[in-house]
Amino acid sequence: MSAPFIAFCTIEQLSHISEKTIAKQRYLNKKKDCRKKRKIAAIASAPKKAVPALNKDAESSFSESSSDDSDDSDDDEEEESVEEEGEKDVEMHEEKTDEPVIEVSEEASEPSFLTRFPAPSTITQASRRDLAAQGLPEGLARPEVVPVSRNDRLALSCISANTEARLKSLGVTEWFAVQTAIIPKLLEHPSAYDLYPTPPPADVCVSAPTGSGKTLSYVVPIVEVLQRRITRRLRALIILPTRDLVMQVRETLEAVSKGSGLTIASLTGQQSFTHEQSTLPIESKVDIVIATPGRLIDHMDQTPGFTLQHLRFLVIDEADRLLSQSFQEWLPRILNAIDPIQSVQEKNKNDQLNAGFAAPSAMHPAWLQASRLQSERTGMLPGISSILPVRPTNTVQKLLFSATLTRDPAKIVALDLRNASFVSVEDAENDQKDGDAEQPKDWQDSFALPSTLKEHMMVMPTSEKPLHLLHLLYTSEDPLRQVLCFTKSVESAKRLVKLLEFVEEARKKRGKFSLTVREYSGDLRGGQRAKLLEEFKQRSVDVLICSDVISRGIDLPDVRNVISYDVPIDMAKYVHRVGRTARAGRQGDSYTLVEDQEARHFKSMMRRAGRWEKIEKVRMPKTTLPDHLFVQLVQDYQSALQKLEAQYSHKRTEQ
Repeated sequence: MSAPFIAFCTIEQLSHISEKTIAKQRYLNKKKDCRKKRKIAAIASAPKKAVPALNKDAESSFSESSSDDSDDSDDDEEEESVEEEGEKDVEMHEEKTDEPVIEVSEEASEPSFLTRFPAPSTITQASRRDLAAQGLPEGLARPEVVPVSRNDRLALSCISANTEARLKSLGVTEWFAVQTAIIPKLLEHPSAYDLYPTPPPADVCVSAPTGSGKTLSYVVPIVEVLQRRITRRLRALIILPTRDLVMQVRETLEAVSKGSGLTIASLTGQQSFTHEQSTLPIESKVDIVIATPGRLIDHMDQTPGFTLQHLRFLVIDEADRLLSQSFQEWLPRILNAIDPIQSVQEKNKNDQLNAGFAAPSAMHPAWLQASRLQSERTGMLPGISSILPVRPTNTVQKLLFSATLTRDPAKIVALDLRNASFVSVEDAENDQKDGDAEQPKDWQDSFALPSTLKEHMMVMPTSEKPLHLLHLLYTSEDPLRQVLCFTKSVESAKRLVKLLEFVEEARKKRGKFSLTVREYSGDLRGGQRAKLLEEFKQRSVDVLICSDVISRGIDLPDVRNVISYDVPIDMAKYVHRVGRTARAGRQGDSYTLVEDQEARHFKSMMRRAGRWEKIEKVRMPKTTLPDHLFVQLVQDYQSALQKLEAQYSHKRTEQ
């Protein structure tokens, strides 16, 4: 209401306006009370699965708020002595509203419980039928299961005499399960030895235990096929997540291909970019490239004439880790580079067609067809499409390997697999009797562990975890040596190494034998890592404290024990950690130190993966351990802890 209007109103008119305003406010208060009562009634009529009130304070505060509301309602009733015109105004508003007034009993106005939120639960794995409907290829939905215990003598009809003799000279006398399943699959189809096979061979995905010989299962077929080539081209590309794995696979390739005339290059960034470029000119000087994704993309962008058009094999090792990386969009970039149409169009966009495809004689047949189709579209060669296939296709065979291979439809579809088959190497007791049965695990990754692995766990309070580690290393019946000990971070590894070094100082003062402990982490340079691994192989180092950088694929044949000082956050990390031991049929033990508050998570994770019944529960025998040994162990630990605290306190002061 405007100020001029109020200035010309009489006192009676102002009084009437005031009464109407009060009546309207009382109506709004009543409406608010009705809403409160309806909410209380809804809570009172909730199912009996509700949770009791959290505490008395919450209940009393709820009661106080209810009583305050009732007091306000009483005050409103006392104020109903208004003029008749105001009452009519309220009644008119109440008639217009559509919201009914709900009468609630006095007991219902003070509920003693609240509605429960849904409890957290694990998402169960989709059935094979559902996964197929989401786009998972049929071959992956129905895997070919190979018993991990299956071993065959070295003789295979698909292996040449030269390769067989070379393998025997390297000490390989029999094939492991993954090798007996994969090598014939890659070498026994009709066009296996063609460099440009028609029709293109089917892709293969492999899940096998760590240390089961996955590397040899793709190295042998690559060498067998490519050693028959006449013209040298880049025909095999192997992608790995770390430099260490690249160097390890290169060593295996060089050993198996010795005398075949094949040349191998590695792209990891350990050497200068210019030096790496010198191995990748237009007229290629290399048959096989082993690379990390980032460095490979750098060469695809910056090395003139670098092309993947002649690829016969594309190997993605440690596939689960690589597929989770999106660095520089490496996967779609590589898939476009091996697709003739996409590759030619990209070259034309960048005005690099002549640089990329120097001469028709050096081009893959499919790329030559794609180039002619592109020329027809631009009007350079009219009528060519009438004599060419509808769409030129590549002849690359994709091979995926991992101990924990994903079956996530989104990730699998992104790979653009061709008639893919899935081979899973597992313990016989874990095989499914019914092919249509649902998978027992409620997670979407397939994994396998060595049958010669013995798993142990120790549960303890957080404050006693270092003491349990010292027990395993010093006072157990058989003190552990040749140990890889995993921590959750590089910083945790550094601290644990310092703690063990201080314990060693205390023990040396009493003339006790020493334990050599070293840190292995991502902070070390490539040369330092190689030297440290060699010292471990020579047993000059007893314990390597490491972050998860070493848990992927590194082959250390002398690892006898694996300790997870920090519990792995998921099953994939657990599989890759414990897989550093019990390799190639040897015995191995793993120990997981589980804090009290982590026990439920760890047990649930292992039970879902079907491993809980296989784990032995171990306790530190405080009662059976001789008193003097236990007392000395505790004293050494306390002394080391004080030194560690002093050192880090000094560092914080300096900062």
